[in-house]
Amino acid sequence: MPAPGTPNETLAEILKKACEHFKVDAASHVLRHKKKDLDLTLSIRFANLPAGAVVELCELNEAAAKKRLVLVALQQEGGQRVQCEVECSITLSELLQKFENLCSARLITGTADRGEVARVIFMNKAMEGEEQLGSTTLVAFPFRAATPHALLFGKLTQVMGF
Repeated sequence: MPAPGTPNETLAEILKKACEHFKVDAASHVLRHKKKDLDLTLSIRFANLPAGAVVELCELNEAAAKKRLVLVALQQEGGQRVQCEVECSITLSELLQKFENLCSARLITGTADRGEVARVIFMNKAMEGEEQLGSTTLVAFPFRAATPHALLFGKLTQVMGF
């Protein structure tokens, strides 16, 4: 499948489009060029790919997929920061549940009852509400590098409902 992209499009976005096209899980696949895994944080422009390069969508074996962990740091409004290591296939909602257990704060539980909306901001991209947080996985963010760890600085804010 030819998957043309713009020079500023990240390889993570290309991976996501290819996986949607073939109806496979992006968390268990990788992009390769000449048998080398590509760094998904890079844009096409800076990936050192020659013009017309063929990039393969390859499935990872179970052991390699399990090693694809991401170190995530959550920074709350008050400045507190908590870190944990999670699989890249976890949703933002599940991630916030993990952080609730770690920092003993109500980040996502009962937000509707309090008239609030949970919001996660990453690189000026905001995800908010139960539906969006429940359907967005860490694969959607371009920080999975060829190394097994990356760092996400998110900020959780709670906005009063109208």
